[in-house]
Amino acid sequence: MVPQGAVLSAVFPPIERILNRRHEFLLDLNHAVTDFLAAELKVECGFELASELGVTGSGQGLLVAICSRLGADTYVSGPLGRDYIDDEEFRAAGIELYYHEYDHPAYPQLFDGFQPYMSAIDLLFNCGDESFGIMSQGNATREEVRERSCSGSTSRR
Repeated sequence: MVPQGAVLSAVFPPIERILNRRHEFLLDLNHAVTDFLAAELKVECGFELASELGVTGSGQGLLVAICSRLGADTYVSGPLGRDYIDDEEFRAAGIELYYHEYDHPAYPQLFDGFQPYMSAIDLLFNCGDESFGIMSQGNATREEVRERSCSGSTSRR
């Protein structure tokens, strides 16, 4: 693990610059923080704004429309999605639906004990370059998600 002082001095200045910059809208701040975190955590993917996709709808219908517009054949929801998602609408659109429960890995924090679900910034402050590896420990592979979601079925568990 990188000493905390070195991590703080490497991670805090860019965050401070983001926070001190004038952002016209909260969305602008969110974009800057998301881009920073993606770069620091070595997350390599594109980000799209639903508002720029030219799709309409609400609730689950909007999710299906977004997936269809982006050419997605799979949608992974958190476990609480089972309480409100109707699998049939996804199935009718040719989109496989899976549920994934993130198994939060413990990592060293400033104080004794471990407080889960803090933020990616907390992870970066405490673990620096090791953050991506730690964060990834709680993710399942596509195959594991399928196995955990009723053996690849889109039905609720």
